[in-house]
Amino acid sequence: MRQTTRTVSLLAAAAPIAAAPNAVAQDGDALANFSFSLHSQGSYTASSDIDGGGEVAVGRVGPTLGVRYSPDDSASLDLSFGAEFSFYDFDNATGIVAGGDPAGDFAEYSIGAMYTARATDDWSWFVGARASWAGEESENLGDGFTAGGTAGATYRVNDSLRLGLGIAARSRIEDDAVVFPLPVIDWRISDQWSLATAESGLRLTYAPFDEWSFFAAGGWDSHEYRLLSDGPIPDGVMRDDHIPVVAGVNWHPGGHFELEATVGMSAWNQYEFLDSTGAEITDTDADAALMGGLSARIRF
Repeated sequence: MRQTTRTVSLLAAAAPIAAAPNAVAQDGDALANFSFSLHSQGSYTASSDIDGGGEVAVGRVGPTLGVRYSPDDSASLDLSFGAEFSFYDFDNATGIVAGGDPAGDFAEYSIGAMYTARATDDWSWFVGARASWAGEESENLGDGFTAGGTAGATYRVNDSLRLGLGIAARSRIEDDAVVFPLPVIDWRISDQWSLATAESGLRLTYAPFDEWSFFAAGGWDSHEYRLLSDGPIPDGVMRDDHIPVVAGVNWHPGGHFELEATVGMSAWNQYEFLDSTGAEITDTDADAALMGGLSARIRF
């Protein structure tokens, strides 16, 4: 299958990226309240059987630039600018389209912002927004626009535990918006163990050494794209929802660099295809599949 040759390049693209020298902020320097990060990541999900016939494998790679502005220790504004390129290898998926190949390569570009502030010694609140443009082979990006937002609050139970709850909402391509709760936990169980929400999942970390930590994580991951106007589903929509469950290792030799590797499985996978009017063409599951990933982050 042609996806096999992409695996090496996807993981190689997630290797460390050279960064500019650290900015040194002097007293009164406008850069004193800013910090930056560059995050590059790649993943590959091995081929799995699709209900109704056929197989699919998926590779992803993409960089994200982060900017943080912290005027003091009670508030911060985080901005992110990201791109992700996804490569789907459908093989003989005739249960979706007659030709067996409903979609191929996609691009998604996104911008996001999150503002966090401390209201009291124990209470903090956050509000954020994100917009993205996603389309097949970088076409129809404007027609693949979605946007969403989050808001919530956290409470410091003690020096080791912070709990919170928020609400998140986002639009969907050719469908109604979705609204869902957003639980937050940040629990330092001991000097070596911690449990925290990360992105749209939960992560348990064991850090026995200063430079090394090990973790297990799971969560929900969702993608949707506008399809090609001259493809088998003209101007349609593809949705890919899955639940990754992984174990990983994180190496952080200094405050400015970290490298992370994961291996696990995509435990549940669902693919939904809509036509240009939003009517469902098919909604099918795929078997669990092995997956692996590599990421690098540089802060400066």
